[in-house]
Amino acid sequence: MGNCLVMVWDVLRSLLQVTLVLLVITLLISSVYADPVRVSVDEAYPPYMYDSNDVAMGLYPDVVAAIFTRIGRDTSISALPWKRALRFGESGLGGVAGIYKNQERLTIYDYSDPLYEERLVLYVKKGRSFDFSNITDLKGKKVGLNFGWSYGDVIDSARKAELFEADDSVKNNLANFRKLIGERTDCFIVDELAARRIIAQQGFDGLVEQLDIPVSVNAGYLVFSKTLRQKGLIDEFNKAMEELRLEGAYEVIVESVIQKP
Repeated sequence: MGNCLVMVWDVLRSLLQVTLVLLVITLLISSVYADPVRVSVDEAYPPYMYDSNDVAMGLYPDVVAAIFTRIGRDTSISALPWKRALRFGESGLGGVAGIYKNQERLTIYDYSDPLYEERLVLYVKKGRSFDFSNITDLKGKKVGLNFGWSYGDVIDSARKAELFEADDSVKNNLANFRKLIGERTDCFIVDELAARRIIAQQGFDGLVEQLDIPVSVNAGYLVFSKTLRQKGLIDEFNKAMEELRLEGAYEVIVESVIQKP
């Protein structure tokens, strides 16, 4: 009888230990998923991402938030100066959304599937257009760029090779348009959608013109530093994004941002 009691006690103690271990694991998992996913975006790149009264707005914040909601995760999205947003990501403090892909960044970040494809085009002052078919046609031109930005490997490589004179003395597209109109640059590389919104808002129509052929087409992504080991989260994110695309919900989000004045 005594041996039976000892055996029963051993079994109960083992079950209790297993239960406690499972409880601790459950609590740990719950605490991880209770924390919002921290993401930074650029504060001055409408309509894709921008700050509005200390709230991150635009296509990338809206899409990212909707996708994480789909997988049951809260988000904390901050609109920061782009250099700070990149430091935020590189330091492993969270993700960065709306970032382009280049060879250097591929060594730092794990990438999601593309969030959206941006057409990068050339704008010139009205009456000062030139023939453009590829990046080599920018040879000798003074080209306006945004401070701290990568424009993808094609443009970045041409810039590094000093094919053109890069002027990145300002931080946003509006300032670059003003420099272009003031004839301080020959042309300006900008996303097509962002440019159209600025032109409409600022009344620049008639002052500038877009060249027909795009310089490049770049996708924006969500990334996390490789040090965070978030490939599993990115896989969940990609799956949820594909589901939203198939349902049509993704396009609804995109159109709502594009149509916003």
